[in-house]
Amino acid sequence: MDSVILKGIRFDLAVGLDAWRRVAKPQPVIVDLDIQPTFTLEAAAAKDDLSLTLDYGKPYKQLVKEANETLTYPDIRYLISHISDVVADYASLSLEISLPKALLQAKEGLAYHAMIDKSPDAGTVFTLSLTIKQIAAECIIGVNPHERTYKQPLFFDISVPIVAGSFEIVGEHDVGHHHQVHDLVQEVVEVRSVTLCQNVY
Repeated sequence: MDSVILKGIRFDLAVGLDAWRRVAKPQPVIVDLDIQPTFTLEAAAAKDDLSLTLDYGKPYKQLVKEANETLTYPDIRYLISHISDVVADYASLSLEISLPKALLQAKEGLAYHAMIDKSPDAGTVFTLSLTIKQIAAECIIGVNPHERTYKQPLFFDISVPIVAGSFEIVGEHDVGHHHQVHDLVQEVVEVRSVTLCQNVY
């Protein structure tokens, strides 16, 4: 299937909570898009005609313009919905949205991966997952007495599914779930006595 890929679109936007759990505070946001149009690009290649391709410049410029005007999104789903509306004419849309400064104790921040599939036989199907990168934690690792004297620093990546189903924004704003996941991992690792590294996973 033909696709058009846009990578590394950078913004400063307020999306949910920032690293200090404050609302409406801008933070760095990096967006990658993989757009599968509703038509193939074979005709454009055969005729060497740019008018028959997907003009990625238009959604890019519109996305940059509107995102910089909106600036504040209650949670990640509102940003995804906005991007989906801007791209508009697609068969499927894959998004990677990175927030590198969203958590104080995650060295590489977090990333959301969203997929919106508008295949005629499936209707509109939406999936969303969260990956937190390099969560910092300290725990005791090992079975020997000298190994259990001091805690050692560990770094974890963890991925969790958030949504699978129809693409709707309903109910309360879903803010702060990345903080909740991060806090839970730190608590499990640091509070409980761990004898072997395998027990952490």
